[in-house]
Amino acid sequence: MDALRLGPLVLPWGPLVLALGYTVAMFAARAARRAGRGDPEPALLPLLVLALVAARLAFVLQHLADYPTALSMLDIRDRGFDAWAGWLAGLLGVAFWAWRRPALRRSLPASAATGAAVVLATLGLLQLAQPPRPPLPAISLPRLGGGELALQSLRGRPVVLNLWAT
Repeated sequence: MDALRLGPLVLPWGPLVLALGYTVAMFAARAARRAGRGDPEPALLPLLVLALVAARLAFVLQHLADYPTALSMLDIRDRGFDAWAGWLAGLLGVAFWAWRRPALRRSLPASAATGAAVVLATLGLLQLAQPPRPPLPAISLPRLGGGELALQSLRGRPVVLNLWAT
């Protein structure tokens, strides 16, 4: 359940959750502006872009050997983003922006935190809604080098099982 399926249209949850968080942050920014606490709205999109670029850059640097050309590094279809780097860059960006603009010292962090809370809560709910993973079957399979391997011994680890039809 990593995507929203609407008939033939399949939308991954990640971008949808980010769009929801950004929208909520925009509403919080407008409420702050109406209350006379500054206008953090123009800062939200650059901060989101900063966080996404930092997350992508951190991921690419971690897996540099897998990206032979600069163009392949820009291809985000592999959905490679380092969430921790993105959150850290966003937090530092909000702190820097609020420090440079005293009128936004309360409203910008509040708006960004509201959007971030929605993103984290939604991701948590999506994680809870995931169906449990099926257990590995209780069988033993022959190894290429001889002997047998019980699949149950691999519980909790990633498993790639090649099935060859002969």
